Amino acid sequence: MNSPPTNPFLSGDDHGSSSISNDDDAQTKIKVDLQVEGMMCQKNCGSTVQTALANLDLDDVRTWLEQRLQSLESAANKKIEARLADAVADFPTCYAGATIEWRVVAEDHDDLILMHSRDDDGDVEAPTKDDELTQLAQQLATEDVRQEVLRIAVELAIDEVECIGFDCAHLATASEVAAHREQAKLEYDEKERQKKKDAATLRANAVAA
Repeated sequence: MNSPPTNPFLSGDDHGSSSISNDDDAQTKIKVDLQVEGMMCQKNCGSTVQTALANLDLDDVRTWLEQRLQSLESAANKKIEARLADAVADFPTCYAGATIEWRVVAEDHDDLILMHSRDDDGDVEAPTKDDELTQLAQQLATEDVRQEVLRIAVELAIDEVECIGFDCAHLATASEVAAHREQAKLEYDEKERQKKKDAATLRANAVAA
């Protein structure tokens, strides 16, 4: 499998926004886990599935998040960036996964209108652009938002994988992922043992003949 791409998505270098804390990072990404039927090898099948997931079109995810964003206070001049952070596919465990991240960015930093607040001494102060973006990101870091993004992403991922000829289904929990991968590996190992046994039988019969 290819190593995950580097992820500048939550760094402070881009769009002038600050890094979000680790707790917030966990709330601004989701992982789609799939069981994939029909993979026969890693080189062809695994890489084909991985490429399909790596090319996911996230427009539906972005559109839904931006509709949610516009319902929040101080969302003017803000938009959503969504990206695929990682895509993997593995044979023989017949597993594929995609990680999607999103964040709030400002469309025009020079004209950004900031809300005012008061500090502990009662003086009026303006929060920084980074503060405002982080607050909006936190408001989009709820479980209901994550679940809806996951639902959309699962549909996109399944459609993409099925379009290239593989049947697949969503694995909703970590325990389902572990159980599926373990069972798929056991079945693969059993097939490999049977192949070796059959080959040995053929060789023995050839010698006997």
